[in-house]
Amino acid sequence: VSPAPQDGADDYIPKLNLDLKPKKAQKIPKALVRPRYYSTELGIREKIFVGVSTSRQHLHSRGVAVNKTLAHFVDKIRYFITIPEGAKPNVTLPGIVGFTDTRSVLKPFHIIKYITDNFLEEFDYYFIVNDGAYVDGKNLINLVNKISVSEETYLGLPLEENGDFCDLNAGILIGNSIIKKLKGNLDWCVKNTVSSRDDVNFGRCVLHSTNLKCKRGKYIATKLADEKIVENTKNSQVLIQNNLKIEKNSITIFPVPTADLSYKIHIKLTLQRLQEIDQEINNIEIDYKNSRVFFKNSTDLYGNSWPIGHSEPTRPTGRFDLVRWNYFNETHIFMETDFENSRQIIGSLRTEIDEIIEKIGKKYVDSLKFEKLTNGWRRSDGARGTDFIIDAIFTDGNGNRVDKRLEVTKTLGKPEILTVPYVTENTRVNIVVPLESWRINEGLDFLHHYVEICLEKKEKTSLMFVLIYDPDSPSKGTADIFAEFKKNVLEIGEKYKKDQQNKISWLSVRVPVDSEKIHGNPMQNIAIIDLVTRKYQPEHLLMFTEPRIILKQEFLNRIRMNTISQFQVFSPVPFTEFHPELTSKSLPEPDIIRNHGAYDNLNYETISFYVRDWLNIRNNAEHDIPIVRNDKDILKLLKLSRNNIVDSIFELFIVYGEVHGFRAVEPALKIKFGEINCKGTELLGERSRNTCQLRRLRGLGNRGQIAKLILDFDDKS
Repeated sequence: VSPAPQDGADDYIPKLNLDLKPKKAQKIPKALVRPRYYSTELGIREKIFVGVSTSRQHLHSRGVAVNKTLAHFVDKIRYFITIPEGAKPNVTLPGIVGFTDTRSVLKPFHIIKYITDNFLEEFDYYFIVNDGAYVDGKNLINLVNKISVSEETYLGLPLEENGDFCDLNAGILIGNSIIKKLKGNLDWCVKNTVSSRDDVNFGRCVLHSTNLKCKRGKYIATKLADEKIVENTKNSQVLIQNNLKIEKNSITIFPVPTADLSYKIHIKLTLQRLQEIDQEINNIEIDYKNSRVFFKNSTDLYGNSWPIGHSEPTRPTGRFDLVRWNYFNETHIFMETDFENSRQIIGSLRTEIDEIIEKIGKKYVDSLKFEKLTNGWRRSDGARGTDFIIDAIFTDGNGNRVDKRLEVTKTLGKPEILTVPYVTENTRVNIVVPLESWRINEGLDFLHHYVEICLEKKEKTSLMFVLIYDPDSPSKGTADIFAEFKKNVLEIGEKYKKDQQNKISWLSVRVPVDSEKIHGNPMQNIAIIDLVTRKYQPEHLLMFTEPRIILKQEFLNRIRMNTISQFQVFSPVPFTEFHPELTSKSLPEPDIIRNHGAYDNLNYETISFYVRDWLNIRNNAEHDIPIVRNDKDILKLLKLSRNNIVDSIFELFIVYGEVHGFRAVEPALKIKFGEINCKGTELLGERSRNTCQLRRLRGLGNRGQIAKLILDFDDKS
């Protein structure tokens, strides 16, 4: 009890009475660990899970038909079959769950048990149906969207014999709360299975667990009038057009004994829906044209209305599909990528924003004067165009400030079909790898990896190493700095000598200065390719790359398909591994997750092209960049480095070529971590030096890993 207040003290001020109280907490409170996503903490679940009761006999017919017509509407779908114990399932389709209990009357209870064990907290609704029914996914989703998750949902088509139970052939929709109540009564349900009909036993189980009877409500199902006609008709198309009457907004149509009939029903309903959509569009256009009569004298409403059929913004299907808005002001755009806080608005983006400001000024030219853009947000929507939200300051005729927020959309232009020459995956890929003396170990790793991926699997490729010698490096006999490397190449060549097509060779090139000082210099790479292409025919496909890449057959196929003679060159954006000490992982190759590495959009070291296209651009660029015909000509090109004519082979094709330049992220191209050597950029301009330093810093790790490293260092110091 707290002591009595002193005279003049406030009676309502709280007073702590610590007498006889422990000085330390008797229980150490647990740290509150919050989930990563709001939806997890708030208990927001996905909408619907569908369980299809089928059999091995009908899985590849009726089961596949259900999958093709329904799976793209629902969040998750599983197919339940029975497999006798000891029998081989012989099933390769995904999403299949097998039960060893072959008693069909117990199958619904096994399905409920599977749901409660695996998906109890993940979905609001569960829909269970036999495979002998056609399910209209759109109508099913429309139904569950109209039901409140707080309601106890047990919907379906009541049985004709007993209206208390739902017909499994017509499908049963069950809410999450009902599933939770069934979980604790499954043993009773199994023990009290007395009927030969699985839907009767299931209905008794629901009635016992929840005291609920089957409710039809807004659940609509169509039962085909004459099952024998459906099963025996030889011309399902006649049945579809003349005899089949489907109730509007039906969720299920049953019985549908064949997959062929299921597809035809789907076609019929899809055509009906398309006709309804066309009619609705026509009605909207008529209403739009009629409404314009009321705004003939209004320039704003009449002249600046949205075009008919303009696409609405993309609606994300989940939290991973959100289209990000980027904030900008008059000079900078912020947080556009994960690697930079801000970037000056230049180039095409500057032109785009200036055009918008000009349009806004013209829109209000009669009443307001545009003064300044204060805030802006930009979003690129692949299905719509580019959306802007603009906060702008205006002044009226009296000089008063007027603030306005405007929405602007730059719609996509009319799509064009681009005619592309035909290519195949049978083209030979000639891989070219430049190798300095201080990277011999990387070259050996690449060599052994090439044997495993290409020679062992008889991949249609060849490999040439370009051995780069320093001015004073020995190149003959045992003193040759590449002697051991050449020995390995010869041994592998001897082992696979029967395969004459997939040969491994080397080309020796002596550079006029220390190779470490010009590593990464684009002029050196141009000189190397000039010398290499003299060994190949114009119709050959070359892939110029670095020794740290991890070769994959999938990537080689992508090279073949994306590199097109006299039409397109391909420079993939690789996934580069972070420093192993930051990732705390020692893996043969990095996984494509943010803590293992990142796509390096500044890496142009891998590029594929046809020799004919190279010869064409070198003829075009010869007046600026002389063609190298022997080692002595390399010095001429190195002297041009400071002019920053081009920063990469890819840029050379863009500036001087007449082919398309294709650049895209490539998940199949991964690069092991290695220190990026920027000494070679000392001869280049400031832009090239800054780019190399940026690559070097980005390649260490992501921001979180580097921040943790700094904090750990501060704690130790």
